Amino acid sequence: DVDDLKQLEALANVTTWVGPGSRIVVTTENKELLQQHGINKTFHVGFPSSVEALEILCRYAFRQSYRHLGFQEFALRISELCGNLPLGLR
Repeated sequence: DVDDLKQLEALANVTTWVGPGSRIVVTTENKELLQQHGINKTFHVGFPSSVEALEILCRYAFRQSYRHLGFQEFALRISELCGNLPLGLR
């Protein structure tokens, strides 16, 4: 996750890390930072829906995409409390 221009420049200037034709995926909340470096092709990733967030939580907590019996309400409440970002629990 890049939040400083120096971090982005360090990534851009070290081309020996990757092979020819490779791409580097950069995540940041600061789109202006990318624009300052001349990066105009971006892809916005939205938040997961409540259904997707619940599935992510279940995959992480239970190693399956559905809730264990007896944990349905608990898993749903945890997902809601995380603001549909359940991997933040790590």
